[in-house]
Amino acid sequence: MADPLLLRIRCATVGAPDVDAVAGLYAKWLGYREIERTQIDATTAASWGAPAMVGRPSVLLQPVNKLDVYLRVVGIDAVQNFRTLTTWGWGAIEILVDDPYKTHKKLADS
Repeated sequence: MADPLLLRIRCATVGAPDVDAVAGLYAKWLGYREIERTQIDATTAASWGAPAMVGRPSVLLQPVNKLDVYLRVVGIDAVQNFRTLTTWGWGAIEILVDDPYKTHKKLADS
């Protein structure tokens, strides 16, 4: 059997009309911290097959434990009449935590 080509995902990207608001929520509720703020360059946009993303804002977040896993929030136009699970793309990001019960309790009022 061949070794798997994908061993782990080191960065997930989330599109949001308000990059600062989304980055702030990950910081407030899950302890992520901002490590980079930039704009999407032409090389990155081309690698995504999304040339219209050039110049969009981007914030790179890292968990408080400083592991080499990241969350990137990029600016997109607001999607009018958005309904979950009706568009292409991933609908969720799985985040591993040390204590799911403690995290659940913390997120109860989020």
